[in-house]
Amino acid sequence: MFEENEQLSEILGKSFIHLSVDVTKDENDPLIEKYDVKLPGIPHLTVLDAGGAVLANVKLGRQFYVKGSLDARLIRGFLEKYPHTEPNV
Repeated sequence: MFEENEQLSEILGKSFIHLSVDVTKDENDPLIEKYDVKLPGIPHLTVLDAGGAVLANVKLGRQFYVKGSLDARLIRGFLEKYPHTEPNV
């Protein structure tokens, strides 16, 4: 959804590094633990600052759905709440 949707891909490309993590793979357990992802809880969105500190950690639940589907406008609105800084890559 993130890459296919113009509204989301625009904000992600400018301000975020998008990383999809398969929570069913054991090798991803350290990430799940580090960022305190509650399972089951997918889709899940974690926003980090440029230094890697968690700014937001949320399951994309009902508040992000319209008529049974994830709504890109609501997700974009959520992402726009966070400061846009250059990542330390």
